[in-house]
Amino acid sequence: VVLVTGCSGTLYLVDKNNKQDTVTYNSLDKSMEVIHNGVLYKGSYITNSSVGYGNVQNFGNKPTYGTNQIYISGNSGRSILNSDTNDKLSCEFNYQYKNVIGVCVDSKGEKFDLISEEHLKK
Repeated sequence: VVLVTGCSGTLYLVDKNNKQDTVTYNSLDKSMEVIHNGVLYKGSYITNSSVGYGNVQNFGNKPTYGTNQIYISGNSGRSILNSDTNDKLSCEFNYQYKNVIGVCVDSKGEKFDLISEEHLKK
């Protein structure tokens, strides 16, 4: 999971004319930022993950009983990035390992693709 396991990484914000802005993220503090049209947007992101607990009992020659912890990682996330000029980029994305595909919308309603390098037009 690219947004969970690494310390930092790069994504791309791509407009309808294929103009690309580099988005950086840090998975340790769940931060994300981009310079779009000369304005810095920064904020945080979340991913859908959870921790589950369950009772485990083993039968046999040496029966045991205990509690087990399971970490479940999802494959989607959201971010809200704000600028000092009170503009906002609101993003939703899906990810699978190193692949990210999503959509961001700015304060004016313009939509952008949020993608990993694998999906850039070369």
